[in-house]
Amino acid sequence: MAYSYTAQDVKVGRDAKDLKPLVYVCIGCVALLVVCLGLLWCKNKFTSVGYEITRTAAKRDGLLEVNKRLRLEYERMRSPQRIEKIASTELGYVYPTGSQIVSLR
Repeated sequence: MAYSYTAQDVKVGRDAKDLKPLVYVCIGCVALLVVCLGLLWCKNKFTSVGYEITRTAAKRDGLLEVNKRLRLEYERMRSPQRIEKIASTELGYVYPTGSQIVSLR
């Protein structure tokens, strides 16, 4: 038996109740997209901070090495033997003789 549709059986427009599940699905998809983008941003930020930490640690190691070399050079420069050698050879200083020393009281 064939069923015939009448004008009352066929809907021409959509009812607002029919669109409600579609709206929920769209809101859910947008929320999921926002969460995924947030997670990607966090991962990217963590990675860039990790690289920055690595670069900073390498720079710190280099600066510590320079500091070590400068401390050694400082100690070498202020050694009494070096100062005495420069005073006698380059500046021509000599130790005073007994007659050149004057005691002050």
